[in-house]
Amino acid sequence: MPFSRYLRPFFAVLALSVTTAGSAVAHVSLVYPTGGEMLVAGSPVTIEWVLVIPHDQIDWDLYYSPDGGVTWEAIELNLPPAQMSYQWIVPASGTGMGRVRVVQDNVGGDYEASSTDFVIEAVGTAVEDHIDLPGASLLLHAYPNPFTGSTVFSVELLEAGPVQVEIFDVTGNRVALLEDDSASRGIREIPWSAGGLPAGIYLARVVQRGRVTTTAVVLAR
Repeated sequence: MPFSRYLRPFFAVLALSVTTAGSAVAHVSLVYPTGGEMLVAGSPVTIEWVLVIPHDQIDWDLYYSPDGGVTWEAIELNLPPAQMSYQWIVPASGTGMGRVRVVQDNVGGDYEASSTDFVIEAVGTAVEDHIDLPGASLLLHAYPNPFTGSTVFSVELLEAGPVQVEIFDVTGNRVALLEDDSASRGIREIPWSAGGLPAGIYLARVVQRGRVTTTAVVLAR
């Protein structure tokens, strides 16, 4: 499945509306995440929202769902009405159906906005990937990690064939394509220079014949 499926335009927020008490007008809208992003487990993410229609408001409540909205758990409750963002640590468990919801808690009726599904990429160890995915590409490690300017990925391909090695930021944007060609079986050393990219967590991904292996690297400045 193309990774572009996980990437959606920022302006998708304009189409987000919530039906409450028979009204299809959004009283609050999420700015980020709105759905379609790829987040890295354990990384910090800023949830942002905007007030569309003001009310006699008490506070904001934030919730997270790992299963597409079937169940919800509180992220933070009773945030002040003037607050429109919250730094959230992405849960450690991976999912393809993560969602967040912001609730405008009012004196009268409440209003809410929920994202559609986003992906949380759980980062495992190379040994676990090798055991769980026999015959798949195996991203062994990056050295150095953390790094300040450049690092080298050591990638073991357990079979010959087309391979892609890509780098994504924590919002799911691809920032580098390091390899996109047919390769023979064996270990490959692939350098990456981060150039003018900002410091932070990046996700390296190897794809071969529909199998995917990932690891996180930290760029320090």
